[in-house]
Amino acid sequence: MAMADHVTDDVVTGGHGIEPRTLPTLETPLTHDACAPVCPAHPHLSAVELAVLRDAAEGMTMVESASHRVKSIETVKTQRKSLLLKLGARNMTHAVAIASSSGLIEIAPRPR
Repeated sequence: MAMADHVTDDVVTGGHGIEPRTLPTLETPLTHDACAPVCPAHPHLSAVELAVLRDAAEGMTMVESASHRVKSIETVKTQRKSLLLKLGARNMTHAVAIASSSGLIEIAPRPR
């Protein structure tokens, strides 16, 4: 049985999970693609945060973004708060301006 399987079985059966001495022996690091860095200019932004930022740049409200992303409004609200902190922005308009000026997102001109 692999170490990761052993740890999972331990937790499922009421154990305490990973002991500090077992951490170096895990076969592979635990990762989540949605939390992976996506931009060298802002390596701390996740793919999901970037998607929510693009939604805001397109003028979507939190409700529209949540519906579009099939997420709860609270999830989108949390992602927006995280974006503001990570980009040092005062509000989402400021976050979009920072992201646009740094090349993180491109804003297409509105058709006339």
